[in-house]
Amino acid sequence: MTNLAKQSHENDLPSSDVETQRSGNLISRESLIKRLRSGPDARIRFVESHLNKGLAFQIRGLRDREQWSQGQLAERVGMNQNAISRLENPNYGKATLTTLKRIAAAFDVGLVTRFVPFGQMVDWVSGTPHVIEGLSANSLRVPSFCEEMTPAPVISHDLGSIEGETAESDRASRSQPHPGFGCLANSAAAGGAAGAAR
Repeated sequence: MTNLAKQSHENDLPSSDVETQRSGNLISRESLIKRLRSGPDARIRFVESHLNKGLAFQIRGLRDREQWSQGQLAERVGMNQNAISRLENPNYGKATLTTLKRIAAAFDVGLVTRFVPFGQMVDWVSGTPHVIEGLSANSLRVPSFCEEMTPAPVISHDLGSIEGETAESDRASRSQPHPGFGCLANSAAAGGAAGAAR
C-alpha cells in the first residue's frame, strides 16, 4: 500500500475499537450517518472522498489482477503512464466518464455510474447488505438526504388525520427539509426553491 493509500485509509478508521468490533467493518453505518447529518459540506466531502478512493484503488486492484504495469495499462487505453498514475492517486479525483469507459473496456469489466440515496452509499461503504432494485421508476427518483432522513407520517385511519395534524399541514411541513440534518429550515427558501423547480 502506498503512503497516500495508507494515509487515506487511516483517515477513514473509526476512533473507537468498540465501534469496529460492533460493526465488523472499518466504519459503522451509524457513525457514517452521524457524520452526514452534520451538513451539506460533510456530504459533499463524503461523496468526493469515496468516489476518488474507490476508483483509484479499484483501478490499481484491477491492474494488479492482470499483473500489468502502469505503462502496459496506459498502452491499452491510449494514455501515457503519468495519466494512469494520476488515476490511481486517491487525491486526484479528475477521472472522466470517457476515461473510465476506456479503462473498463481494457479490463473487460462493466461500469456503473448512477445517483443513489445516501443510505445506499452508506451501506456500500460500511459493508451493510443492501438490495438494489435495478432500473425502475423508484430507482430513478433518488431522494435527497433530507427527504431520506425525514420520517414518513403516521396516518391514523380512525380519524383521517396525521398525528393530530391535517393532511394539508403535513404536506406543507414535509415539503420543507428537516433542519436537524443540515437541511434548509427557512420555509421561504424551501418553498421558493420548490416553486422555482415546478
